[in-house]
Parts: sequence; C-alpha cells; structure tokens
Amino acid sequence: MGDEYGFWVVRGHSGGARYRVQCRCGTEREVYASSLLLGKTVSCGCMRRMRRHQVGDVVGEWEIISYEGPPSRRAVCKCSCGTVKEIEIYSLGRSSSTCGHGRRKTHASKESAKRCTFCGEVKPLDEFHGDSGSPDGRRPRCVPCVKRYDDARRDERNRRAREEYRKDPSSKYEKSRAYHLAHPDWSRRKARESHLRNIEERGRRHRERGTDPEVRAARREAGRRSESRRRAIKRLVESEYITEQQIRDLVEQFKNACWICRVSFDVEGVELHIDHYKPLSKGGPHILANLRPACAECNLRKSGSWPFTAQMKAEIAEAVRNRRLHA
Repeated sequence: MGDEYGFWVVRGHSGGARYRVQCRCGTEREVYASSLLLGKTVSCGCMRRMRRHQVGDVVGEWEIISYEGPPSRRAVCKCSCGTVKEIEIYSLGRSSSTCGHGRRKTHASKESAKRCTFCGEVKPLDEFHGDSGSPDGRRPRCVPCVKRYDDARRDERNRRAREEYRKDPSSKYEKSRAYHLAHPDWSRRKARESHLRNIEERGRRHRERGTDPEVRAARREAGRRSESRRRAIKRLVESEYITEQQIRDLVEQFKNACWICRVSFDVEGVELHIDHYKPLSKGGPHILANLRPACAECNLRKSGSWPFTAQMKAEIAEAVRNRRLHA
C-alpha cells in the first residue's frame, strides 16, 4: 500500500482487481489495477484542471491557434504538416497528438517496374492501373491482363445486367433519364452521334415499312397533322406574304444550290425545299429573311435543330455528300 500512480495513492484492496485510491486533492475512488498500471487514469480530473491549455501551446504535433477557454471544449489547432482542425481540448496529448499524417501512405515508389502477378512479366509501372491501397500505388495485374480478364467475363456481366434490368426496368429508366438531364450537352452529342451512325440502316427500314399500305396511310395522316400544326404556328409567329417570284429570286441569290451542302438543284434527283433558318417550332418568323433554299436530305436532317451552328452544318453536309457518293 502507499504506491503512487500519477496523482493516485493506493490506500487498500477492495477485492478482485479493484483498489481504493486517493487523489492528491483528497478525492477517494475505486479503480481497476489495470487502469493504474497502464496509465488510463492518473487523477480524479484535478491534473487536467490545473493545466489549462492556452493559445500558442504545442501539444504533441498540434499547435493551438485559437481557443476561447472554459467552458468551451474545442480548440482550433494546426498540425506540424499544416493541417488545421478543430480538436477536443482535453484529447490533446492523449488520444490526439497528430492529424495522422504519419500513418498515411505516400505511394512514392522508387521502383520503375514491377512483376505482373498474372502473366509473370516484369513491366514498367505505367502499364499498371493506379491503386491507392497498394504500397507502390499500382494494381498487381498489368493493363493487358486486366483487359483479358474483363473481356472473358463480359458475357456473364451482361447477362447479370439484363437480369437486373428485367427485375426492375423502371429503376434503369430513371437512372438514365436523370443522367441525361444532368448532362444535356453530352446527351445531345450522343444522340446526334447515334443518329449519324445509324442513319443508313434507319433509312432502309423506313423504306421497307413504307411498302405496307397501313403504314403509308398512317404516315399520310401524320403528315396532315404536321402540316396543320405548322400552319397554326405560322399564324402565331411573325409572318408575311411571300410570292413565287420572291422564292425564285431567293433560290437565284443562293446560286440555285442548297445552302447547306451546296449541291445544285439542276442535278437529277435533288429536290428543292424552302427551309426556315430558325425553325417555326422554335419561334422563328415566316419572313423572307428567315428562308433558305435547301435540298430535301439536308432539310430533313436539319429538322428543328436550334441553334444551328457551323459545326452542325458541316456535319450534315458531309453526311449528305457521303450518302450521295455511295448511292
């Protein structure tokens, strides 16, 4: 008896692993022997109250840069590495002596190559994918081996994906719709690329379906509805009466050629359309200044696109020229 552990003085044994202890301030308690031996308790709290941290104190690797004092229990501290955090004031020097920068891996490997665990070949680090959890910052398999592994299991992944889609297709719809709405530029670009990539196949299927009498009747009805809508829009927007002579003069002004692909209307099979530069559906006026002579293919491809940029014009012109070249 009488042994001292911090501010505690052992006064007697309470049974089992518990001992009666008395603090220097006179407070008496019962504590476990392990707490005394391991330093988990060094006082009743008077030691902490006697030493109050102040701005400028350095505890471990923390420097206190802002602290209002009691009853506030939190202080703004700066670590030796430059990290600034708000810390529990009574944990300084105990459970918190640093921000943890010493435990973080740097991944700064001195090696310039490593051996692939799959093929066994030694390759430069550039041929391995990055991996923040690896000591050298690279994955154990090289890029070609990872690709072969993924390719061999593509069918199985696709099968599982199809099964998940069949279980809950609405979830996939909502996820895709949300992504397209969040990335409108990407969505328009992908839609346009798909349109140009599959335009020949869609045209072939369109012509094949046109041989069905029911499909032809449905298309004629759709055309009448579209024309009725176009005329209704013309009545709502700014409009002026345009004569046939003005149309002929307009075509002559553009040298009797399509204003997009520049093909002459004298070429056999080229049909003349009068295009609204800013579409009626986008609020464009039906006036002579908003009209352009265009071939049927360019006009149908342009459709209701707005704004119509120079890049879009060049893409449509190139697609139409390639189609005519291979026709």
